[in-house]
Amino acid sequence: MVDDRGVDVIVAIASNSFVNVTLPCILWFFDKREREIDRKDKVLVMDARNVLEQVNRAHREFRPEPIEFLANIVRNYRAKR
Repeated sequence: MVDDRGVDVIVAIASNSFVNVTLPCILWFFDKREREIDRKDKVLVMDARNVLEQVNRAHREFRPEPIEFLANIVRNYRAKR
């Protein structure tokens, strides 16, 4: 998928980010339009494990401010290509 230029962004998030999922996970964002753009060997990889707010021992929460922060990073990345 990466060699086919379909992967745009990869984001690592911490454990307990989703209900009933206690493991950390990695989110992959795909964009078919990227195949038309020459961005050989370029994928934005972000470590967002410390961005989410710990609500209690077993849950983290996606707040608007950190999501906007991550979205701005992606926007800047896409604009610079």
